[in-house]
Amino acid sequence: MIQNKKVLLICKESFSFPLGFIAKDLIKSGNSVGAFFINPIESYQNKSLFNENTFYHFKENLKQVNLFGLQDLCLKFDESLSNRTINMSKLYEIEKEYTHFKNLNLQATSSQLLTRHFHTRDYFSYSSFEKSLKFIELGYSKVLDVIDEFKPDVILDLDDSELLRTIIVEVAFKKSIPYITLNYPRYEEYKIPTFNLGLEPENYFIEKYNHFLKEDQTCLKIEYEYIFGFRKKSKIMSDEFKGTTTSQYKPNGILDTMKLLIGKFLYFWNVSIKNGNYKLYKKKSILYSNSIRHFLFYVRVEIKKQILLRKNKYFIIPDKKDMYVYMPLHLIPESTTFVKAPFYIDELHIIAQISKSLPIIDTL
Repeated sequence: MIQNKKVLLICKESFSFPLGFIAKDLIKSGNSVGAFFINPIESYQNKSLFNENTFYHFKENLKQVNLFGLQDLCLKFDESLSNRTINMSKLYEIEKEYTHFKNLNLQATSSQLLTRHFHTRDYFSYSSFEKSLKFIELGYSKVLDVIDEFKPDVILDLDDSELLRTIIVEVAFKKSIPYITLNYPRYEEYKIPTFNLGLEPENYFIEKYNHFLKEDQTCLKIEYEYIFGFRKKSKIMSDEFKGTTTSQYKPNGILDTMKLLIGKFLYFWNVSIKNGNYKLYKKKSILYSNSIRHFLFYVRVEIKKQILLRKNKYFIIPDKKDMYVYMPLHLIPESTTFVKAPFYIDELHIIAQISKSLPIIDTL
């Protein structure tokens, strides 16, 4: 356990739940703890179902934690919508100092707020290049202020998505502050610690790989048996997804779907209308999602599930005798693409390129 250190926790939505328990344990061990909430609206919106168990839980129940949010960033960004001032000299300095892993254009790609043209979540507004630069400028100012004020010895996290995390890893690297988060390989139930958001192979992993590369097959008997057994499996989905929508390839019943949508409606009513956060949507800022469009997005998703997860004209079950290539795709937007593979976000383009590389085989 970490003792007598200054520990900064990076929090966002549901990933902040376990960090609340970690904060208590860290304080008991004599550490000074800070919590930095990196979703713009999580600390800016009024208390509601969206943030009452995350940001406001820390604020009201963890008084010993130094709390940092993005209220000031949101206000400055709102002001910039009218004056449109961008400090280019500051951005040039940032690009020189804080682009060890990615340049600023690639860093911008890590946020779904700045990449609406790549995904279908239309409850976010389209961003211009100008707005993206402003968000980067303000994001660096905020991260540097938090780091300089709290002066953490170590930074702990549980996820790797969104722009502020991409900024934090650059600043932490420059200032030689360990930034530890989890890599999710989506393979069985493995969680791998990473010091760079998974943007590069970790040194400890490379050392282990090179060590075992020199060993013979006898030494790695258990590992080989595991791999051969894995290849024979017809289903490889992790047990943690059992019973969830991830493992389901059929639509929900109509009644269950209606219950789900009614629940979503009541949730967005609580967040937007009951607690007065609808005022933010009038600003049409890229930082705030629109609750009405957000609810309608879920309605469309459920309708599509009803159509596409039943027998339809769009998909056919492949004949086992046919030769074909199965290409599973990532969900867009997710960190697996936006953070870790920013050059490969346009999946239609990727499919086209792979199809061009396949040989023409005479199956007659």
